[in-house]
Amino acid sequence: MSQPGPLTVSVVIPAYDVEAYVGDALDSALQQTYPLDQIVVVDDGSTDRTLDVVNGYKGRYPERIEVLSGPNRGAPAARNRGLEVATGTYIQFLDADDLLLPDKIARDVEVLAADPAPLLFGSYKKFEDGAEILAYDAFTSPNPWVCLARQNFGMTSANLFLASAVRRVGGWDEARPYNQDYDLMLRMLKEDPRVAFGYHMSTHIRRREGSISYDFSVPMRVARIELDREIIAFLHDSGGESDVIGAVEERVFLALRQLASLDLDEAVRLHRDVFSTGYTPVPGGCHSAAYCFTYRLLGFDKAERIKSLVQSRG
Repeated sequence: MSQPGPLTVSVVIPAYDVEAYVGDALDSALQQTYPLDQIVVVDDGSTDRTLDVVNGYKGRYPERIEVLSGPNRGAPAARNRGLEVATGTYIQFLDADDLLLPDKIARDVEVLAADPAPLLFGSYKKFEDGAEILAYDAFTSPNPWVCLARQNFGMTSANLFLASAVRRVGGWDEARPYNQDYDLMLRMLKEDPRVAFGYHMSTHIRRREGSISYDFSVPMRVARIELDREIIAFLHDSGGESDVIGAVEERVFLALRQLASLDLDEAVRLHRDVFSTGYTPVPGGCHSAAYCFTYRLLGFDKAERIKSLVQSRG
């Protein structure tokens, strides 16, 4: 995959009731050292002063910012609307409460010039109430499937997407309430598994109550594991390497164990669906020898029930 000439980049910002944050997001886009094709803000039916703030920036930077508005339909729909008018070869989807570091796009472009790919996984720092809670600047595997399963695939605002590749797979799923970026990247990887890795710190993610990144509910976990199941099935069907399949299965099995502590019946159902091809955990890390023995002897359901009983008595 070669890139004809300089890469062009559009920034697409979905915005809903973020009057306190969207100005910072826009400033971070305007301050990029790499010249942007355009900045598109899609106001998703905000009920606060978000649109007023955005229009104020539009008034100051009329040639750089484009503003779209409409009824509230959710972030995926807003991103798709921005995708429709984006003119850049690549798109930087920027959530309105996140920030791009000034050289984010410039350094991303350097990586893609040397290693062209439809998708760049980016590094980021996560903040909550102004305090740094996570610095994510290293990837656990050079294989994109393992990164995806381990949630080591950057985040929406940290990544860079080839616009034509996003359009080719149908854009963002507007009906999906959880794991929207995971779903999009899964579909993109099925189409073309090439990925570039941005090891440079590029983005600050703001985690706040009410945001999707703050959601650790059972439905969110179930939706994620169902996507994990798609990875495992795809790798088996396409003849994936055994060590890659094993690494993905290990990560998914751990997610099932975490879900079992919240909803055992749902975890048992998913375990049956996900591992219809067979899987056995091995001792080490999160799995004790006693647990693995119980699993082999009695199965997932009983192994988890015994673990829960032992913990309650401990």
